[in-house]
Amino acid sequence: MAASRFDVVTIGSATRDVFVRSDLARIMEISEMQGSTSYLCLDHGGKQNVSNIFFTTGGGATNAAAAMATLGFKVAAAACVGKDPTAGEIESELEELKVDTGMLGRHESERSGYSVIISSFDGERTVLTYRGASSMLSPEMIDWDRLAAARWVYLSSLHGRSAELYLRIAHFCRERGVKLAVNPGSSQFRQGLEGLKDVLAATSVLLLNRDEAIKLVGSTDFRRYVDAGKCTLCGECVKSCPAGIFLREGDRISVVGEDRCVRCNACVQACPTRAVLMEPWALNLDEIFRRISEYCPGLICVSDGMRGVQCYDGVARHIMPIFEVPTVCSLGAGDAFGSTFVASLLDNPEDVPRALAWASANAASVVTIMGAKYGLLDRPNLTSFLERQGDWRARMRSGSLGAPEGS
Repeated sequence: MAASRFDVVTIGSATRDVFVRSDLARIMEISEMQGSTSYLCLDHGGKQNVSNIFFTTGGGATNAAAAMATLGFKVAAAACVGKDPTAGEIESELEELKVDTGMLGRHESERSGYSVIISSFDGERTVLTYRGASSMLSPEMIDWDRLAAARWVYLSSLHGRSAELYLRIAHFCRERGVKLAVNPGSSQFRQGLEGLKDVLAATSVLLLNRDEAIKLVGSTDFRRYVDAGKCTLCGECVKSCPAGIFLREGDRISVVGEDRCVRCNACVQACPTRAVLMEPWALNLDEIFRRISEYCPGLICVSDGMRGVQCYDGVARHIMPIFEVPTVCSLGAGDAFGSTFVASLLDNPEDVPRALAWASANAASVVTIMGAKYGLLDRPNLTSFLERQGDWRARMRSGSLGAPEGS
């Protein structure tokens, strides 16, 4: 009998999650030349009251599957759970969402994965993870015939023994003509670009956040907005910027206070030599795109928190700002973004701006509610969300990459 054809098979982890929120936690920020790092601080040895707590399920495989199933696609989730009550809860929730659970493997001795998510007043979160059975996904648990019949495979982070499947899945998708979306994790980043080259060569969509991109390619300058080789010091960018971000200092144009950028695009339009590479509200990730594209022929998406998301299609760089919403907890935003981006491509493979808008909208919705699945939008509500934002295509910025530094 022919294998059932899925739109997408998601592969990754499946966990039980407990969310706790404490508005009394402190946030400490340490700044460096390349950016800043924030830390969630709790009193050592003390007792901290929490304002909210609840239980749900999570993990890259289940979160991505839930988003795509909610949008009406036929989806299966492949992950490893234990033989415990937690596994039953994970399976039941997926079935309620109409996600096929036939590829949920059961490990004899390891308990199902579990995460504790601590969020604070700003909506950001710290995650404590017990990987357990989620790191024990084996080749025997994968129904390779059903995988071959899928249109796409969405491969999220794998750890421990499960990580050994990464290359095999990539090779399998390439040999069988199945499109592959990859949302890697720390076990994959440690290999670097060269170590992941065979996976990246098979990848149609690569999904990263900025910190992950840094780990993958190494340290890069993100604050290059003006190409000194093209700049004639005419001062048009200085005169056109309503926020006063561009300054002429001796023999160069400098940029200060990027956070004041009002996204009017006046600086880019005013520059007669196209020396202004991009608006300063989005960090310059061109060198990251350039280096990764040497290994990955597919779309490369890099999300950057409040600075939105950028996507490089091999020809143009597309930049999409976030949809501003009240943030309750940011957990699940990345999974919602990546899976919805792929879901949009299932409908319209060539419309990258639409995919960015869909993905940004679903990610924005998810952060307004605690839990990675409860804020997911179906098609009518996704359409309504975007309609309320006005002309989202006018918010998009697209253009070619700037010249490499020193060229």
